Amino acid sequence: FAALDMHLLNLQAHRLRAMRHDGITTLAQLRRKIKILPHQVKEAIKVLNQMGGRGILADEVGLGKTIEAGIVMKELISRGKARSILILTPASLAGQWQEELWNKFGERFTKHDDMEFQGFSKHDKIVASIDTAKSAQHYPDIIAREWDLVIVDEAHYLKNKKTQRYSLADDITARHALMLTATPIQNNLIELYNLINLIKPGLLGTMQNFEDEYMGDAQGRVLLHAQRLQTPLQQVLLPNRPSETGLQFPDPRAETHPAKPPPRWYARPQASPH
Repeated sequence: FAALDMHLLNLQAHRLRAMRHDGITTLAQLRRKIKILPHQVKEAIKVLNQMGGRGILADEVGLGKTIEAGIVMKELISRGKARSILILTPASLAGQWQEELWNKFGERFTKHDDMEFQGFSKHDKIVASIDTAKSAQHYPDIIAREWDLVIVDEAHYLKNKKTQRYSLADDITARHALMLTATPIQNNLIELYNLINLIKPGLLGTMQNFEDEYMGDAQGRVLLHAQRLQTPLQQVLLPNRPSETGLQFPDPRAETHPAKPPPRWYARPQASPH
């Protein structure tokens, strides 16, 4: 009986471990500092357990893509799967990311323009503007190492395959990768193909295959077989709309309020005595 009891305890331990990793072990800790919404937990679990830690967070503005990315990051750190982390953002957002990563997630990141920054090969947790990262000075160091996690904010800036930004993202080696954008398509379907090819190369086949299968015109503005395309997209793309989350946003409303300028604005300038 002792052997059987030990076997049952061992089995129960494995079940508990599996249950723990199906969910998010760090949620209780995170909820002490931030409000986490159900759809954010759902998306994070999907990225971690169904997408292998690689996905495009394409929620509409205001639904918390940064929080979702932070949950995934924190959980990967907790599981021992993310030691080296690179976060690439527009220059104007780098400071905001650094601040939120510390205040909300308790993770201290070095920013590319901090006094203590010594280069991309010298730190394990870095926030940098993507334009700094793609510079000739830093590009070689970034692509020379394997990152555990790379997060790219405003990822629609990578839509053009001919740019240095795209080349950098394509050359980076990362076990896990997240792209954040509310607009995975801005102008044409080729942009969507390019983004997805960065996260999961080959998922949509070659560009020629994609054009033949899904593009109804040379410009990529007419989509064919939309239902068929949903199957591969679900493996990498996570879109949310306010109606799908239960969140209520106020209707935008514009009002005109006429204002009279002060009388001195009407005064004519005095002629100079000279």
